[in-house]
Amino acid sequence: MSNSIIGSFSKSFQKRKNIDVIGEKPAWMKGLPTADVNIPSLVNRDTQAKTLEAHFKKTGGFDFRLWDAPKVAELPDGTKYLYDGDHSRHMYKLAFPKATSIPVALRKIETVQEVHQLFHLINGGSRKNVSAEERFVHQCLSGDVKALETANKLKECGLRVYCSGEEKGSIGASNGRLVRVRGFEAAVRASSLHNVKEATKLIKATFKGESSVNTELLEGLAIVLKDYPEVATSGVYCGKFQDWFKANTVNSQQPLATHWKTEGGRVHHRHGASVAKGIMQDFLKKSCEPKPKLQINRLSARGV
Repeated sequence: MSNSIIGSFSKSFQKRKNIDVIGEKPAWMKGLPTADVNIPSLVNRDTQAKTLEAHFKKTGGFDFRLWDAPKVAELPDGTKYLYDGDHSRHMYKLAFPKATSIPVALRKIETVQEVHQLFHLINGGSRKNVSAEERFVHQCLSGDVKALETANKLKECGLRVYCSGEEKGSIGASNGRLVRVRGFEAAVRASSLHNVKEATKLIKATFKGESSVNTELLEGLAIVLKDYPEVATSGVYCGKFQDWFKANTVNSQQPLATHWKTEGGRVHHRHGASVAKGIMQDFLKKSCEPKPKLQINRLSARGV
């Protein structure tokens, strides 16, 4: 946070005469105390122009439904300091340039040190950030088109994303294994929905006692099935590959995925491809005679 905006807005943003205001100030907000819109903050993070602009672009303007009132601390002598929500303050100022006061959540304190303590507690662990899975479930329930497309893909693969144990708290196949949504989406992008579906089946058949699917292993295996159709369903080496894969006696997916990722070079931002390379190196080395006639360098196009 900072008392002034750092950096510059884009030229297109600067040309805007007004910020669109979405909705009306809710009744509960009208009952809040107010403070000078330019109330100072103490030794806080910079408020970047690009961050504010990104917020407006994402929400389509200043949306009262999404806006949180800044948090302000008041000393016994009446001095006030803003300790959380400077981005909210500057968004309010940009949307209402003539405003001289702003609704705030007010806390009474005794010393200046408490201002810094409140900042530390608020931003250092007193609240839990929303996980990608929790956000995804709520996106689906809100009718988000892209999220619902992913939900259908999850169902097709027999997987689900978990938010809570409440009704509608999971999205995907009702009794599917759990999966991280970003990892699942990455696996589909790296291969295809069909290959992810086939990879899921093979992982389930191999690790029957687990309730989730490791997404690095999922992506790596899906890449193998895409880049080496000979080992995929109906491929000439399909049976040999599946028998070899299922014969792994490791009790958990995680150590196996880590082993193959390391064997594949553990290339930064190429973890799925690294796992795929490790899988194929292991398969070509350990599979029984006659050895499959496959080249490991097919994966070089993926940067591993």
